[in-house]
Amino acid sequence: MPLRPHPKNGTEVIIGFGPHYLEAIPMLIAQMGESDTIILEEPQTPGFIEMLRGEIAVEAYLLQVDASFPLFSKSLCLELRQLFAHGKRIVQVEPYLDCLVQIHELFADGKTTEFVLSLDGLRDVYLAEKEATGALITFYALSMKEDFRAVIDSVKVFAQKDAHRIRMRDFMRATAIAELAATGQRLFVEAGYIHYGLYHFLTKQIGHHLRVQSVYLLQSVVDRLQAKRRNIGPGDVLTLLYILHDAIPADRADLLAARSLIAVQLVAKEELEPDHSFPHCEDDALVNALVSSMNYEQCRQLYQRIRGVSRTTALRCARQFVDGEQGRD
Repeated sequence: MPLRPHPKNGTEVIIGFGPHYLEAIPMLIAQMGESDTIILEEPQTPGFIEMLRGEIAVEAYLLQVDASFPLFSKSLCLELRQLFAHGKRIVQVEPYLDCLVQIHELFADGKTTEFVLSLDGLRDVYLAEKEATGALITFYALSMKEDFRAVIDSVKVFAQKDAHRIRMRDFMRATAIAELAATGQRLFVEAGYIHYGLYHFLTKQIGHHLRVQSVYLLQSVVDRLQAKRRNIGPGDVLTLLYILHDAIPADRADLLAARSLIAVQLVAKEELEPDHSFPHCEDDALVNALVSSMNYEQCRQLYQRIRGVSRTTALRCARQFVDGEQGRD
């Protein structure tokens, strides 16, 4: 169904939530093609416009980007070139990540931590990153030991610190997008599932006079797979709860943290190339269904068995474990 412009203004902001999966690109491009301005979830990068114009190769451009999902990034860049050639305005808007780039450049130039902390625009970003990174390092250290309770607590601490920086990132991005929304055009905003707070911040900032709508790019696939919670894994669910709520019940947080320890051992890490299918969505649905059937104690038992083994071995062990537990019921 085509979206209707807001009656008071021609501007419409569509936030397209989706993962960085190759299989999501057709839906992503379809939404982008219906918009006047495309807002990417990326920091500002040298050579971006030249890449869109075809003046430098996509591969050469991506070498300086250090993309986390190289196949996705290459495919998207090729599609963006086509959209740009058809007159679409394409911009990179991620102020938080821009600040991180500035911080790294300052340290590379020999500046001290005290100097970075003295800069109002960078201080909060630096502290948020430092706390989240420290919590992640603590988790990695504890995950090598036998104390499951300590590992669970470290997962929750990291999720809380991660939620803090994501909330800050979403607020900064919403503020920048609100300024672009004054153009009176239809804007499409690329966003990962974990950034649902962006919708709330944008609605608060401009929703009283502009239409803001969210679209889940892979919802039809998720529905077909009968997956729950938009097919999001337990770790991201835990982080999202911390983003959206000041506190959540301890037992629920413990269970999600325990399930996340299992899910991270089972889910595919490499980029999967679609062949008339949705391999990542199907893999996520499989893993989420497995861990969603497990309670805290079952997660503790399985964690001891699969920690440090290959994904194939962990997946086989998890299936056998779940089948065995269900056979006892």
